[in-house]
Amino acid sequence: MIRRIRTRYFRWAFWFVLGVVTCAALVSCDQPQTGGSIIPPPERYQGNGMAIIITADRHEIEEICADKLNHYASACADIGGAGRVWIENPCHVAHQHWYPALLCHEIAHVRMWPANHPQ
Repeated sequence: MIRRIRTRYFRWAFWFVLGVVTCAALVSCDQPQTGGSIIPPPERYQGNGMAIIITADRHEIEEICADKLNHYASACADIGGAGRVWIENPCHVAHQHWYPALLCHEIAHVRMWPANHPQ
């Protein structure tokens, strides 16, 4: 009898922990890996123009940006130069409120906004 109760308890605890971990993973996947809020660029870097937008899945973007920045990021860009922005595919995150702000931030880097984010 005690063994049966103990088995039920551990089975319940296992599924509970698995559910919490899965839920936490799903929630964290919906947030950009920016280390905080997205810094809006000054107006002078928000103008229209051309940029090359390269999209991929989140893990590829994190690897590409880690190579460029020496830390993980949800997006990155060339400052000036070729005008490339690497960012997660919008079809995968279209319902997220942070995506336009992150894209605006990275396009500002293409428009020569320095990496230290002066205002």
